[in-house]
Amino acid sequence: MLVFALVSLALCVRHSAMGQRVSQNMCCSVRDKNEKCRGGALSAGYSPQFRCLEQELRLDKPTCLAFSPLWFSGAGAVKRVALAGERDVHVYRIIDELISSDMPQIALEHELRLGDSQVVHSLIFGDDSSSRHLIVGIGPPGESEEGHSVRIWNCEVAALVWKVNEGYVETLEGHCGPIHRLVANPTYLFSADATGECRVWQKNKAFCQRAAARLHQGPLADAVMDRLFLYTIGEHDCHISIWTVPELQECTKIDVSFPSHLLAADLGCDAQQMAALAAAPNWLSRLTSLRRPLSRWASSRGSTRDAKFPRGLLFVAGVIGGDSEIANSGVLMEWSLGSEPRCVSAQIAHEQPIAALAYGPYDNGPLVTADASGVFRIWDWGKPIQCVQHVEFSGTCENLPVAMAIEPQKGLFTTVGDKRLFIWRRHQLTELLNEPF
Repeated sequence: MLVFALVSLALCVRHSAMGQRVSQNMCCSVRDKNEKCRGGALSAGYSPQFRCLEQELRLDKPTCLAFSPLWFSGAGAVKRVALAGERDVHVYRIIDELISSDMPQIALEHELRLGDSQVVHSLIFGDDSSSRHLIVGIGPPGESEEGHSVRIWNCEVAALVWKVNEGYVETLEGHCGPIHRLVANPTYLFSADATGECRVWQKNKAFCQRAAARLHQGPLADAVMDRLFLYTIGEHDCHISIWTVPELQECTKIDVSFPSHLLAADLGCDAQQMAALAAAPNWLSRLTSLRRPLSRWASSRGSTRDAKFPRGLLFVAGVIGGDSEIANSGVLMEWSLGSEPRCVSAQIAHEQPIAALAYGPYDNGPLVTADASGVFRIWDWGKPIQCVQHVEFSGTCENLPVAMAIEPQKGLFTTVGDKRLFIWRRHQLTELLNEPF
């Protein structure tokens, strides 16, 4: 039996350059689309907030976090969450039996110990519909060009301890740098390393390599993939590229240097801030994260086989450049895709760059952002993007390896670079009735 400790959530209700006043209105993006709201004050306008509990881990400084399945496939589906530090991976089974309100139990199922010769750079589960296989990017410490690989373990085996050089299902070789990005769709696995080399592997054909290319000038900052398209941003440029899968042929390139007045208008900037933005037409210094909505409920339509370009929404995080008072702030943007992509909303979301971005846990949101100091914010997407909760965890410091993973229809998991796993759940309506307005 695991023992949890309650963590208080600080709600941000203020006006500042960091965003809009926290909304106290009920909005569909922070509730399940199937929820039937009751009458009275809540249905008239109250925004349910998230709460979370913390679990102390035996894993030192986790940097990677993954959850599966994203799509519930029946009573037999096993929920798992995986975490990785520099030299260890832990896989936990999520047990539906509750030990405190709606908080689940988690039980350690597998440990992967790498020793001194290998480190972990990335991990994901192999499928959105199953947690059967865990995919891990490993390699030697330092800047070696050899020994980097993607290895796949079967989570259904009984062994508690996995060994790095035996027992894995498959190993994928060929990368010449640390493999920092892994994303997958039902058919393909995409991997990208620190040198900028990107590869596509076909999962249902023994992971044969289908394509290899350099997609940006330098390493990728982030990548997401749906059934037909791959969306990428580079560490050294300010454009979004959309590629066909598996060919990696570029079908759309989006310049993110859009007119600064859009950001100023959504923020309600004062004259000085508007002048600073207007004086810097290329006001973004770089992009840091991007996410696609989980389903058609959030306008991610258009992934038909004959589509020349994707439609729907794409959420992007960037960093303001220059030397103004808002330089180095993290910006959150909502883009509408199609034949002529356009930014429909933008918001300064954090005082420093956004280190992690997540969408969910519901089909219609919300967005969750975090920076390297352990500040999390929950956002109602739309026009304008609007902050509905501000959370800060005690005991954190600067430059944390923040990580997030969504558990659809339930909540999310987060880490902040120490021995704690935070399990987020939404406040129940009955609990909200007892909270002051």
